[in-house]
Amino acid sequence: MHYGEIQPLAPTITGLARGRAGVAWLLADGGFGLPHLPVTLTALDSVAPSRLFDAGVAEEHLVPVSAWVTRNGRAFGEAPEPVIGAYLSVALEEGGFGIMKLLRREELGVHVRLYGGVLDERPTAVDERWLGSVAPRFEHMALTHPSLGRWRPEFLAMAMVEPDELIGYETWKRAKGGFA
Repeated sequence: MHYGEIQPLAPTITGLARGRAGVAWLLADGGFGLPHLPVTLTALDSVAPSRLFDAGVAEEHLVPVSAWVTRNGRAFGEAPEPVIGAYLSVALEEGGFGIMKLLRREELGVHVRLYGGVLDERPTAVDERWLGSVAPRFEHMALTHPSLGRWRPEFLAMAMVEPDELIGYETWKRAKGGFA
């Protein structure tokens, strides 16, 4: 399973294995069905986990770790905050369904990108090639949590948020923007 296809199933860490000596990452399965969950030791310690077992790391489990690091992926608990978002399917006002990408979450709301294109049926997976072929309807929208709820979002997959996707968010932040 690719890390972009994970779906949360349970809030507990069900398995854990430390990486090679001197490596600041862990392999964990937090109920996501994901062999690579980037998390700092400090963040992990803050939830006071209990040790289940110690295990070696198989080479095939290092492939998603290498891919994550190559894309400058960060670990949960690192500063600056990791830029990890999610793809959501949403119901469009004019009918049909679209795909939204969650870029940032804040206490008062969320920052999202709404992709162009209208789908007749609610998607159950993300085709990033298709997303790359359609222009976004909105590069950036700041929505309160209730406003996001009106779109009837459903989780599709986790996603890396690229720096260029945060340009609208940075502009909003400098302008001290509000939420719709």
